[in-house]
Amino acid sequence: MQVRGYTDRTPILTRARKLRWPAIFVTPPSGQYDLLGTKYISRDAGRIPLPRSAQELWAHHKYSVMARDVSLYREFGRRIARMRRGADSARVAEDLVLLLRMDPPRGALANAIEHLWGYVSKSATFDERRAAHTSPATLLRTTSRIAVRTRQPYLLASTALSELLVFAAE
Repeated sequence: MQVRGYTDRTPILTRARKLRWPAIFVTPPSGQYDLLGTKYISRDAGRIPLPRSAQELWAHHKYSVMARDVSLYREFGRRIARMRRGADSARVAEDLVLLLRMDPPRGALANAIEHLWGYVSKSATFDERRAAHTSPATLLRTTSRIAVRTRQPYLLASTALSELLVFAAE
């Protein structure tokens, strides 16, 4: 919500309490995309467009995956590269949801945030560069701000800009 300019005060559980996820989906992730597609048919697209392929789905989530496990990031990348355009992405969507339920380890999280920073660092002001590296959370917030300001399309379509901030918070 912060990337879209909203102040969201919804309480969420973080590391203070372990989350328990349901064992089954009421609506599978791919079905949720279908529902959203019909819901938003006559509305403006959100920051992250609905994926039209497994490749787009992967592009939206790759840095969120990298923040959890670099080897799984590489494995997913190879898996998506082997898929044909137009192939059913239902299994990919479900696997991504299950993986993204994991809390990212601090080192992998910092690594993913540094990769995101690489997309916008050349557009950063001197003050932004100086302040950005004080903490992973500050680096991610600064990256998000610059991505919005420069309209960096790849990052604006990434779940990582908002999703990882929950875990990077000081």
